[in-house]
Amino acid sequence: SPNLLLYVGLGTGPPAPAPVPTPRPITRPTPQPTPRPTTQPTPRPTSPLPRPQPVKDCSFESSNLCAFWYNVRGDKFDWTRKTGRTSSSSTGPGSAADQSFYMYIETSSPRRMNDNAILASPPLALTQPMKLFFKYHMYGSSMGSLSVTVDGTTVWTKRGNQGNSWKDGMVDLSPFTGKTPTVAFVGKRGNSYRGDAAIDLVQFRPASSGAPSLAPTPLPAPSSAPTPFPTPMPPSLEPTPVPTPTPSASPVPPVVVPGPPGPAGPAGPPGPPGPP
Repeated sequence: SPNLLLYVGLGTGPPAPAPVPTPRPITRPTPQPTPRPTTQPTPRPTSPLPRPQPVKDCSFESSNLCAFWYNVRGDKFDWTRKTGRTSSSSTGPGSAADQSFYMYIETSSPRRMNDNAILASPPLALTQPMKLFFKYHMYGSSMGSLSVTVDGTTVWTKRGNQGNSWKDGMVDLSPFTGKTPTVAFVGKRGNSYRGDAAIDLVQFRPASSGAPSLAPTPLPAPSSAPTPFPTPMPPSLEPTPVPTPTPSASPVPPVVVPGPPGPAGPAGPPGPPGPP
């Protein structure tokens, strides 16, 4: 049996039991939130590089720019295809250098100084030494600049007013033989709207050949209809006048001048006897 302690004290009641200590709460560490998995951004698909193309001449007569030249994105404005005069006075060409259309930069508002427009080719398949020939027009009192670049490097440039006429430009592409360079025309605005630069008749030729000439204007095709014979004139009913005879001159008698008497001749034979 359990041991019991009998308390006999002076008081009337037993002592109060000692309080039971309150247990301290157990502090547990706050669990860390489970990190979410990092989502990597999906890379954009890489656009395939354009395939190199054979060189192609272009006079900008087709609205698709010969399916060859194009306006580059990321520049300040675009080249414009045009026929006839530009919209601004005292600048730009009055007509194309070849046929009807050409390309130009319109430098009126909202264009600002040094705004650029880039007209580029696809990568070129240069299998032999080539030269680039083109016509350019840079007329205007505040003309900016016109440049030709190959893979972004400037290889030809003109600045300022060059007069109101089409001129010839040439770039030697021989150093890029066997490569696939991109050629571009870069027009840059001057300090006002009078700076409309233009290009036309872009041609590629072997480096060994001379400058190309403008194609002659074709003659009109001959008509297939036979040439009609001339209509005979009806005979005249009036009598044909007899021509008036020309009077002949009377013969002039020859002039005879008597000369001196000649010498006596020899004696003749005797004559016959006379009658009896």
